[in-house]
Amino acid sequence: MQNTSIHPNSIILQIKSGDEKLLAQLYTDMSDAFLAWMSKKFKCSEADALDIYNESFTIFYRNILEGKLSKLSSSIKTYIYAIAKYLWIGKIKKQKASKLYEEELLHSSSIVDNNTAQQQLESTELLAIVEEYIDNLKDPCKSILHATLVYEQSTEEIIKKLNYKNRQVLYSQKKRCLEKLQSLINRKFKRTDF
Repeated sequence: MQNTSIHPNSIILQIKSGDEKLLAQLYTDMSDAFLAWMSKKFKCSEADALDIYNESFTIFYRNILEGKLSKLSSSIKTYIYAIAKYLWIGKIKKQKASKLYEEELLHSSSIVDNNTAQQQLESTELLAIVEEYIDNLKDPCKSILHATLVYEQSTEEIIKKLNYKNRQVLYSQKKRCLEKLQSLINRKFKRTDF
C-alpha cells in the first residue's frame, strides 16, 4: 500500500465498496508511523497511542461508510492524524476536569461524602453531565466553575479575571456554586444512580 500514486479519494471509494484487504493494509501501513508520532508529539504511552490510533481509524472508516467522508483535499494520513489530535486533546481535558472535579468534591465534604464522590467519579458519563449542568448555570457560578474545573485556573487567576476581593469571597461563592451544581444533579438523578 506504500504506493503513493493512489489518490486518497480512490482509496475512499474502494473502502466504501467493501475492499477490506485495502482497509487492513492501510491500517497496517500507517500504524508504526502513527504510534511514533503520537509518542513523540504528545508524550503518551504506547498503549494510549494505540487506543487513539484504533479510535481514529474507526472514525475514519465509519465516516466513509456513513457517507460523511467521500472526498479529501488532504492525505488520509493528515485526516486520521487530525482526528487523533482532537481525540487526544479531549481525553486530556476529561482527565484534568475529572481530577479537578474529584478534588473539589472531596474537599467539599458538606456537599458529598467521600464514598459517594468516589462512586460518582467512576462514571465517565457523570463528567459530561456535570459539564452540561455547569453550562446551564448562570454567572457567576458558570464562570467560576468553568474557570476552576474546566480551565484549571488558579485561585489568583480567577480572582483577577472575575474581580473578586480576595480568596475568602471567591471560596464562599464557589462553595455556593458547587452546592447549586450538586442540587441540580441530585434533582435529575437519585443517589443510587451514581
